[in-house]
Amino acid sequence: MKHLFTNFYQLLLSIVSNENYVNVLSIIAVSFTSYQVAKFSASKPEKIRVKQLQLANVYLPLYRIYSELPKNISKKQALNIYKKTSNILNCFYELAFPQLHRLTKRLKKDILTNQNYNKTINIIRHQIFTDYELLKKSLGYPSENLLSLFIRMTISQKIEAVKIWINLLILCTPIVLMNLFLSHPQKKIITLFMVFLVIIVVPLTIYVTKHMDD
Repeated sequence: MKHLFTNFYQLLLSIVSNENYVNVLSIIAVSFTSYQVAKFSASKPEKIRVKQLQLANVYLPLYRIYSELPKNISKKQALNIYKKTSNILNCFYELAFPQLHRLTKRLKKDILTNQNYNKTINIIRHQIFTDYELLKKSLGYPSENLLSLFIRMTISQKIEAVKIWINLLILCTPIVLMNLFLSHPQKKIITLFMVFLVIIVVPLTIYVTKHMDD
C-alpha cells in the first residue's frame, strides 16, 4: 500500500512539473468558470418564473391548509390532509421540491401502518412554512427575518439557501487556486488537492443533502 501511494505521489509530481499540463489546467479552470457564469445568467429569469409558479400554485395553498392544523390530529383528519396535499402535488408535481414528495409518501405509509403520522405531518408543515417564506423573500414579498428563518431551517434547506454562495465559491476558487498553482510551484500538490475538494466534494455534498427529507 505504501508503495502504491509513493507511485501515485511521484505521478502527481511529474504531472504538475510539466508546463503543458499546467497550461491545460489553466484553460480548463477558466473555461469551467466562464461556462458556469453564462449558465447562471441565462437561467436566472426562468428561475424567477418557476419560483412565482411554486409560490402561487403549491406553497401558498399548502401553507393555508397546514397553518390551520393543530399539533396532533386524528387518523381521519390526517388522511384528509394527505388527500389535499397529494391533490396539489399531483397537479403541480414538477413545482414542488423533492423532499415534499418523499415526505408525502411517508405520510401515506405512516397512516396506513398506524405509525406516528403526526410527527411526519409536523415535519411536512415545517418544510412548507420554511419554503414558503424563502420563496416570498426571494421574490421580494414581505417575509420573516432572514436570520431567524435560517436558524430554524433543516440542513437541506440551509444548503439550498446558501447555494448561491457555494456556487460563487465553486466558480472563483479554481482561478484563485490556479494563480497560487503558478506562483508557488512548491505548493502544487496541495493546490491540486484543494481544487479537487472544491470541484468534486462540494457539489457531491450538495447532491447528497438535496436528497435528505429533513
